[in-house]
Amino acid sequence: MYRILIEPYKETALRHLDMADILLSTKFHDGAAFHLYHAYESIICAALLKRQPYNMPPLAHPTKLNRFLHVFSKDTRLVMASAKLSPYLLNLRNRVLYPELRSSTVIVPSAAVSARQVQNYLSRVKQFVNLVITGLGI
Repeated sequence: MYRILIEPYKETALRHLDMADILLSTKFHDGAAFHLYHAYESIICAALLKRQPYNMPPLAHPTKLNRFLHVFSKDTRLVMASAKLSPYLLNLRNRVLYPELRSSTVIVPSAAVSARQVQNYLSRVKQFVNLVITGLGI
């Protein structure tokens, strides 16, 4: 029943990659970081919906990422690519959403990560999204 959401999740992923590109080019790299994370998570949802026994992706962020690794454990290319990205992207997502207090110093989202780091992650997420789309025929 939920398989009808596969294409919308894929389109959401692609749209958020485009948003990340635009934000990065206009010096809003913290916003780009959030959108590249959302693209990553959206393509994972599409993949989970494509593969049984999970008809509906879980709601919690870490649960989705861990479930993906479990469901696709036999697809080493997907698992290796995701395992290399997930911990960093989840941390990145959290750092660009809210200011942090560290030893009496406030770190605002725009200072929490550099534009170069975001560009690197954006490139890696684009590769992952393409790998999922082509590998699963989404």
